[in-house]
Amino acid sequence: MGTTQFQPSWWNEEKHGSAWQRVKEAMHRDWEQTKNDFGGKAPDLNQDVGDTVKQAVGADPVPPPSAKTPPSSAELKRAAKREAKAEMRGPVERWNDVESRLAYGYAARSYYATMYPHWDDGLESELRNEWDKSKPEKAWDEVKHDVRRGFDASRA
Repeated sequence: MGTTQFQPSWWNEEKHGSAWQRVKEAMHRDWEQTKNDFGGKAPDLNQDVGDTVKQAVGADPVPPPSAKTPPSSAELKRAAKREAKAEMRGPVERWNDVESRLAYGYAARSYYATMYPHWDDGLESELRNEWDKSKPEKAWDEVKHDVRRGFDASRA
């Protein structure tokens, strides 16, 4: 399961879908690297948060799926791993299980930018209500981290 794409009623494929397509591969690489960092069966792509941001905004090209990202500052890599460890919870999920949650958060920043320029309790309540109305497979508390990760990624 996990392949159902949740898209709220305000989703506009031209605006939100195309924006998501621009950052999707960079975030996918980030996801695979995080699995590797935590001992999962995934290749070491030498991908850190700085690489993901540069690739997502088009400043750097996204390398082919199995190619390593050219080396970057060791300090950035250590900081990214510390942050990922602090945020990681439970078993590592497959990309297909988390993609729609990340896309939802990514598009929500654009849609709610005027009302909620930053993640706060009001925005979280709004997103939780939308999520719950969609009759999801997973409860909001199980997906909130992924939605927020997508929301925060769009700040770049």
